[in-house]
Amino acid sequence: DEFLRTLEVIDRSRASLENPLEVVKWNLDKRYLREIESCGVPIVPTIWDGIYDQRSFHRWVADLGAEELIVKPNVSATAMHTYRLSEYDPELEGVFAGRPFMVQPFLQSIVGTGEYSVFYFGGKYSHTILKAPKADDFRVQEEHGGIISGVEPSEGLMAAANKAISAIGRSLLYSRVDLVLDATGQFVLMELELIEPALYLRMDDGAPARFATAQSPRARLRARS
Repeated sequence: DEFLRTLEVIDRSRASLENPLEVVKWNLDKRYLREIESCGVPIVPTIWDGIYDQRSFHRWVADLGAEELIVKPNVSATAMHTYRLSEYDPELEGVFAGRPFMVQPFLQSIVGTGEYSVFYFGGKYSHTILKAPKADDFRVQEEHGGIISGVEPSEGLMAAANKAISAIGRSLLYSRVDLVLDATGQFVLMELELIEPALYLRMDDGAPARFATAQSPRARLRARS
C-alpha cells in the first residue's frame, strides 16, 4: 500500500512514471495471470483462492496431478514465502492465513533447464537470459544463488513470449516475460514482470542502447506536452 501511495504521488507530479500507474496496479497481484490466460496465453496450471489446510493440500495434489507443489503469495517478490512442498507442512498455516495465495505444480524443468526471461523495450524484442538455480535449490533469483547466462531464444520461445506481450495490449517502456517448459515441452508463462524487474542489461552488449532508444521517443513526447 505504501509503495502504491508513493507511485500515486509521483504520478500526480511533473515527473513521468514508467511503466504507467495503472499497469503497475494490474501487475502487482499475480491474479492478472487469469486475464492473460483468458487471452489464449498458456500459463503454469494454477489453483486460486484456496485455504491452506491438510484437506486442501491433498486435493491440490490430485487436481494438479503433481507429486510436488509450489505455494506462493499472489503479491510477492524474489521468491519470498515461496515453498516447494511434497507433503503438507502445518507450520505454513500462519504464513497463508488471511493472505491470498496460488498453488501450482512444481515443474522439473526449473531444475533441469531453468527459467527463461525475454526482454522487450518499447514493445520491441531486446535480449534473452536463462536463470538456473544453484545445486539443491529451486529458486532462480540471484539473491538465492541463481546462475544467469545470456542465450539466443528458440523460435518456440520467441513465439510464446510474443504472444504474452501481445496480450498486454499496449507498448511499455520495459517488459520482461518469464517462461518455463511444462511436462509436455511447451513454453508456459510464469510471470509478466512490468514493475521493477532486473533488466540484465549487462548480459547483452546492445541492450543498454536499445533501452535508451526506447526511452528517447517517450522523452520527446513528454517535452512537447
